[in-house]
Amino acid sequence: MENEDLELGYYGLALKRRWWLVALVVAATLFVAWTILPEARTTYTSETTVLVQPLSLDVVEGLDRNQSVNEATEVGIAQSDAVANRSLQRIQRDDPDFDMSIDDFKDRLDVVAEDDSQLITFSFDANDAAAAELAAAAVADEYLGFKEITARLARDRRLANYQASIESVSEQLTDALSRIAATEEDSAERLLAESDAAQLQRTRSDLQATANRLETADLTVGDLIGSATPAEAVSAGISRPIGLLLAGVVGLMAGLGLALGLDRVDRGVRDSDDVELELQVPVVGDIPKIGEEAPELITAVRAETDGANAFRRLGIAVLAGQKGPLHSVLLTSAHDKEGRTTAAVNTAIALSQSGRDVYLVSADRRNPDIDRLFGLAFLPGLDQFFRSPGTVADAEELMHNAPVRLGMRVIPSGASGGFPQPLSAAGIASMLQVATAEGAVVVFDAPPALDHADGLSIASLADATYVVVGRGRSRRQDLADLRMQLRNVDARVSGAVRNHVARWNVRSGAPLAAAADHESIESRIDTRPAEPSRPVASSERS
Repeated sequence: MENEDLELGYYGLALKRRWWLVALVVAATLFVAWTILPEARTTYTSETTVLVQPLSLDVVEGLDRNQSVNEATEVGIAQSDAVANRSLQRIQRDDPDFDMSIDDFKDRLDVVAEDDSQLITFSFDANDAAAAELAAAAVADEYLGFKEITARLARDRRLANYQASIESVSEQLTDALSRIAATEEDSAERLLAESDAAQLQRTRSDLQATANRLETADLTVGDLIGSATPAEAVSAGISRPIGLLLAGVVGLMAGLGLALGLDRVDRGVRDSDDVELELQVPVVGDIPKIGEEAPELITAVRAETDGANAFRRLGIAVLAGQKGPLHSVLLTSAHDKEGRTTAAVNTAIALSQSGRDVYLVSADRRNPDIDRLFGLAFLPGLDQFFRSPGTVADAEELMHNAPVRLGMRVIPSGASGGFPQPLSAAGIASMLQVATAEGAVVVFDAPPALDHADGLSIASLADATYVVVGRGRSRRQDLADLRMQLRNVDARVSGAVRNHVARWNVRSGAPLAAAADHESIESRIDTRPAEPSRPVASSERS
């Protein structure tokens, strides 16, 4: 059931993030539909059918070629500009009000032929019944008329060729007869001339016979089968409101699919809703992007700024969000460079400013930024403590001898540059026992919980764990994996902190001396040796 809730929550957030994309797709779909959807209208259709008869002048000439009808060729002839022009001119002679361009006429004309049927059906759509019947009849007649004219012209061309051939053969025959008359009887020359003359007479007779057949040939190309059918009313298109409604539904579905698909591809963390959905905890702090020289100490050295106020609000949320006593807080993240150390230091400062005794622990021994920040690099600390038995007495010695910085005791990592000593859960428990007895709170800056086991180990012991999510660093899947890892160790995850949310500026009206902007950070850090036997009192806080 929880997974179903997460999935539904994901869909809701995905649509919330990209509602504009859904709206854009719907608007584009409606615009296209409005542009291309035809208006609902009623037209009238009439049909005329023609039986096409095969005609081949080659057969008339005796060339013995098959007579057949190519329906596809006949459809092409029927839809040609020549037939359309002839039909349109005839219709306009009979009905002067018939005003239509040739392109519109051809769009309304539909010519269909079935293979091996010799039947061609002409259908014409018009806005009134009379025009549809007139056009259907006219186009069929003009198709047959065009076919007959074409056949007659073809026959006339062939007849002209035959007449030219007959004249040529006649001239050759005349020449042969002249040669017969000029030669002696029974001579070889005369016999050859008589043979040529006989051949030429046969050729001329054959040509004349073929010409006679062409001249008397039946040039029937087809016949109308009945007259144009009575026009039938045909409704075309759909109602504009219904069309737009359907287009809106299609656009909505397409927009939802596109938005969810893009969200599946883009797994970045965009806002608090993403963080809360993946971690299943509330976002208790939004920390703006701090552009100062030392943002880790902003709460102490620039208390009037929006960044410092954001961390103080976070400190209040940490104290208020704990139902029982609060003696340990862990700041962790999924990966490095998400602002975890900055959040830990400033949260510790905010808790100290609220009156709590605070121990700040540099528990990230692989990258001890707190050591470098407070000038504690290479000092004995947590790493050396883990090499000890880790008793309560050892923990008291470590914690009470820790240097005081900004009213807090800062426990160095003790990193020596080599491989750090494995974390001692018993040692951490002893430190928490000391802090509980003193009423103090321990703030841990631990390594990323997804990358190092130390973060998970401390999370299993701390009273409250807060996940720092840097803008543009973690992805939603990283946060989901981190939630499962923390759940596996029974960590008490109290909330999340979004870091680098937006650039901040000093509030107008907050007086700042010019020298304060350049004041050394080190001069504000208390470097006096700490008293070894007690936690920091209120009077020692800077």
